[in-house]
Amino acid sequence: MAPRVAFAVVAGLICIVPPLFVSDLIGYLPLLLLLCAVGAAAAYLRLVGKSVAIEQRASHYEWMREEQGSVTVRLTNGSALPLVRVDAVFAVADSDGLDVSYLATSAVLGSHQSEEIGIDLSFDHVGIHQVGLVQVQVFDFLGLFSRTLRTTKMVTLRVVPRVYEIERMRLSENLSADAKRNAKSVLSDDVDYAYVREYEMGDPMKKVHWKLSARNGRQLFTKLFEAHNNPGIAILLDFYSAEKDPETLLTGFDVMLEGAFTLANHAQKNGVDVSLAFRDTRGEVQITHRCTPHELDLLIGDMPRLSDKPNPGDAAHMMTSLASNPNLQTDFYLFTTDFSASNVQALESLKREKRGVAAVAIMPPNLTEVERAQRLGAFKELSTHAIPCVWIDRGDEVWKVGVQ
Repeated sequence: MAPRVAFAVVAGLICIVPPLFVSDLIGYLPLLLLLCAVGAAAAYLRLVGKSVAIEQRASHYEWMREEQGSVTVRLTNGSALPLVRVDAVFAVADSDGLDVSYLATSAVLGSHQSEEIGIDLSFDHVGIHQVGLVQVQVFDFLGLFSRTLRTTKMVTLRVVPRVYEIERMRLSENLSADAKRNAKSVLSDDVDYAYVREYEMGDPMKKVHWKLSARNGRQLFTKLFEAHNNPGIAILLDFYSAEKDPETLLTGFDVMLEGAFTLANHAQKNGVDVSLAFRDTRGEVQITHRCTPHELDLLIGDMPRLSDKPNPGDAAHMMTSLASNPNLQTDFYLFTTDFSASNVQALESLKREKRGVAAVAIMPPNLTEVERAQRLGAFKELSTHAIPCVWIDRGDEVWKVGVQ
């Protein structure tokens, strides 16, 4: 806007001064030059306005929460004339497209020059966003005219939880012992020789017990093996929260996921299998073993955010249901912001079934010590049953919890 205002002032002076103070045709020369410059600027923009080519540099982006990253596109000037000013406008939207912000940046492109142009971004919360170039505006050399090129170069940007390395956390003694004992089984096909039976058509010949078969004449016998399952833990995510403040809900979601995935990463590094259980955006219970850092983005899209929409007693029901599965892991970790009696009763029930259990209470970081103590009042009963319960307001504080 400033170049156009300055040009209007100069043009006004050029148009007014010659008639008042100059009596011949030469006095109108500045006016003629001005008109020529305007015509040249318009012609220039007509020639170069459509010469910009846009190339998307990536189909998706992914980085961790609070990590600095950049989104870029490549602009190419297909004209022999330089582009003195090119403005690029990027849009950043949440997964629902309800919250949209726009960021602009500028560049100068020489003749047939290509240049990467982009914006730097950092996100405070876990989530999926749409980001990309939505508009390119090319200006003439006087800044009077512009041509706008609309585009829809939107890509998916996934902000995943931070996964911390923790050394101080100790898993239950039973899990640690089982993991060491089963390490040898894994090296030997994860099975132990158990007993034999008579050979049946289709049995692999390498499983035939040849020595026993030779001692029994013509009868063949097949060796049977007993498979071992690695010890494991089940991490349950309770997405119910009575909070109303949007920022508090987003922060609680971040802490819950970072704590859960940090625990899962630590357990897997110690030879312990992990199951992650939660109710997805469709209301269905999901149990997954895909808890490695490079698979976080696949899980985030299936997870609802913290809200009061789920049933407050849903986590307790899910724990009871999963505990009835004999093939599921022995130790349970509940991550929750719901300090209800139903969750306490479900943990106590698991404890009576000789399951290892622990509760991880997600606390908003802006609470005072008194407010935290009030919220944890319902969990005081857990200590009488030797059930660990800790509160965390950062994902790397999960090392404080253990199971008993």
